[in-house]
Amino acid sequence: MSTATTGASLDTREWDAAVRSLMAASKTGFSGEAADKVIRQSVGLVARDAYKMTPPFGNAPVTESLSKQRKVGIKALTGDVRSIYMGVGEAVAAARRMSVAHGAAAAKLTAKGDLNGLVKFMRGASQGPVQVKAYQRGGQVVAGYMRTGSLPGMSGYSGLRESAARATKEIHEKNRSAKTGRVKSRRPSVLVGSDKSVETYIKSASKRIGKAKSGWHMALAKYGQKAASWTGQARAEGIARDESGSGKLSHTIGNRIGYIQRVGEELRIMQRAVTSQIGNLAKRIEAAIQHSVAKRRF
Repeated sequence: MSTATTGASLDTREWDAAVRSLMAASKTGFSGEAADKVIRQSVGLVARDAYKMTPPFGNAPVTESLSKQRKVGIKALTGDVRSIYMGVGEAVAAARRMSVAHGAAAAKLTAKGDLNGLVKFMRGASQGPVQVKAYQRGGQVVAGYMRTGSLPGMSGYSGLRESAARATKEIHEKNRSAKTGRVKSRRPSVLVGSDKSVETYIKSASKRIGKAKSGWHMALAKYGQKAASWTGQARAEGIARDESGSGKLSHTIGNRIGYIQRVGEELRIMQRAVTSQIGNLAKRIEAAIQHSVAKRRF
């Protein structure tokens, strides 16, 4: 068996040794058809394990249910998306906690629909130096600035850099790590005009939770394994080839989803999937050979 994943180094020596023992047995009375059946079953189980080891997953990828994996994915997505955005209401409330004057100024910018102005205002409040004069009437706040280098309660707003009328896929993608697919920073970077749009986007994006797993659909279907409906139908982005024949057993499976190539190498998805099935392959080979021997006796 071979696997197709970009940039991955895979050690299949134990697997290959088991297959060689199977082929040797097929030359001494164990049929090639039976040998191929054993291999196909095992390749299917490797594909199944790789599918379950592909994000999202929890603490026990192989044994936990796909339903649980979906919940893990939705929880991660929800946290990621919410961490990108700060709602206008939250910004105004934070400004009001600082002072009546600042709350009024933030509310005025909001009423004008000046989201960019509100971004600059909140960044200024979080940075301190330009705001010291404005805070001199609130001695406690100024003292806080002098001690910490930032105004109390406002440090979380220093990452704001842009505004948007609503949450979008483009903003989400821009804030995701190319390596992991997760949002890189946990501080809000986008002031959003519609809080409701954040939840609407999360609901829409949840339908794409299983995209990385969907690259295994082709292999699962070819080798008799089932996929969950929530992982999508992107079969064109997978690989499943059976090139067996003339005394040779050759099967190739793979996942062609773009970003999962990098994640897959880091998580060693294929190596772990192959390793998890080596022992089972050896047991199946032994059982099949014993079954063949028993049949010949009768």
